[in-house]
Amino acid sequence: MGAKLTVVNRLARAIEGPAGDLEAAAEDFAERMAVCAAAFGAFLQWTASTPRSDWPEDAEELLTDVVEASWDVKAIAVEFQQVLALIDMFATSSRHLRGPARRIAASLRTIFRSVAVLEELQVAAAKLKASAL
Repeated sequence: MGAKLTVVNRLARAIEGPAGDLEAAAEDFAERMAVCAAAFGAFLQWTASTPRSDWPEDAEELLTDVVEASWDVKAIAVEFQQVLALIDMFATSSRHLRGPARRIAASLRTIFRSVAVLEELQVAAAKLKASAL
C-alpha cells in the first residue's frame, strides 16, 4: 500500500503544474469565447434589425456556415460527464490528488460551458436565416 501511495503522490506532484497551466488556459479560452460570442450575438442582432438588402454580401454565407456547423454539445455532454467521473475517481485515491483533480475538472467545466454557447448561437442563426428567406 505504501508503494501505491508513493506513486499516487508522485503523480499528484507531476500534474500540479500542468493543472495550473490548464486552469489558466481554460480561463483565457473562456474569456476569448465570451468576446467572440458577444460579437457574433451583436452581428445576429444587427442582421435581425437590418433589411436583408442592406446586409453585406457574405452575411448570408456566414449564417449558413454557422447553421451547418456540427456543434452537437448534447452528445458531447455524456462523454464529458464520464471524463469528470474518472477525474473524480482519481481525486478520491489521495488527498494529494484531490487539489489538482478538482482544478482539472473545473477547467474542463469552464471549457465546456464556453463551447455550449455555440449551440445557442447556432439556433439563433438558424432562426434568423429562416426568417430572411
